[in-house]
Amino acid sequence: MPGCLCSAAEAAGTGWRQIVGLCNELLRYEPTPVVAANRAAAVAMADGPEAGLMLLENLNDDPAVARWPQLHIAVLGCGTGQGSATRR
Repeated sequence: MPGCLCSAAEAAGTGWRQIVGLCNELLRYEPTPVVAANRAAAVAMADGPEAGLMLLENLNDDPAVARWPQLHIAVLGCGTGQGSATRR
């Protein structure tokens, strides 16, 4: 994933769909709420904030992360439209 993130000059040029695919693979081996939250953030960047927000809201039902501040920060970012690299 670092190679995908570091190779682009700006967020819009990042291979977000490739990162989503890598997160999918990581979830198979490490199915944790944190990995799922990172995948949701990548989905938001690839497909728009609404898509990521839907995935993040599902994580709110998990007591292991419901009080995790980063989850709520990510939800807020998607809710304000900051989740898409293609939207300006």
